[in-house]
Amino acid sequence: MAAKKPRLPIDPQKIFNSAGMFHRSANTLYTTRDDEDRHLHILPSYVLYAFSLELYFKCIIWLDSKRVAEGHDLLELYKSIGLQNKERLKQLYAESVRHDLDKRKQLDRQMEQITGKKIPNLEDLEAVLGASKNAFKQLRY
Repeated sequence: MAAKKPRLPIDPQKIFNSAGMFHRSANTLYTTRDDEDRHLHILPSYVLYAFSLELYFKCIIWLDSKRVAEGHDLLELYKSIGLQNKERLKQLYAESVRHDLDKRKQLDRQMEQITGKKIPNLEDLEAVLGASKNAFKQLRY
């Protein structure tokens, strides 16, 4: 077995910046208006959204606890976030859902078509994370 590489010092700003780049790339793909090829962009945009959320969560976990979070399970990463930040995320998510419920329902239908899984309640952040917890791994293959 190969020896583990030593970890580089963690820079939360770099993690945050990387998450932002993946998120902006996902937005670019998702909002492509070329109707003929639009279907080619949806799945890759979801993979990038999932990965960007993973990185945002890992950044928050590092800032909360100075602990390096591993894995791709969005629900487990979320559960590792400190209570104060978790409550703030719930609040921001609730505001976002109220603002864009129709868009979220459309995303839910598309995700269900791709994964065969229905998100039980779009207004419940933990339910959404539970339904999409392995999106980064599942949607890549």
